[in-house]
Amino acid sequence: MLNHITEVRKKPGLENSTLVFIMESNLGWDAIECAEFLRRHETPRICYMREDQGRIGIKTTEYSKEEMARGIKHKLQDNAICFHRNFFCMAEDMTPEKLKEEFGKQLKNFKRKTIKIGKQIKVRYNGKGGYGFDDLVIALGLNNYMRSRFFNQPVVYQEYI
Repeated sequence: MLNHITEVRKKPGLENSTLVFIMESNLGWDAIECAEFLRRHETPRICYMREDQGRIGIKTTEYSKEEMARGIKHKLQDNAICFHRNFFCMAEDMTPEKLKEEFGKQLKNFKRKTIKIGKQIKVRYNGKGGYGFDDLVIALGLNNYMRSRFFNQPVVYQEYI
């Protein structure tokens, strides 16, 4: 994570940028642990998105996943999703080209699914199934979904805007 931040801040115009971390918090304390790791390493200019009485991280729910899916659909229809010309990937086993290809696979597999639970019909959005992965699509959806909250909550985030 530190290497990724360092690489971002090497990009022209981003040297002194504030990074906004939008971390999913559904699994225990992962978001808080990431924030604590960055604090211990004295990483400057970090803003953490918060929900749940100020706890770091964002919980994804069926409602938020539906909103994320709707947002991705609208962005795709408007041709508003692209990779930046300086796109990079820090994973040792993944090139930017391979990551783009993986994103495409996940996006194609991400679907609205209806399932019957007892007498109720539930709607689920995910890419888990035949292919099994949807992390990149969830990351895109979460980023798009929370971007509007970031800019629409000036009281909470005004020092970063």
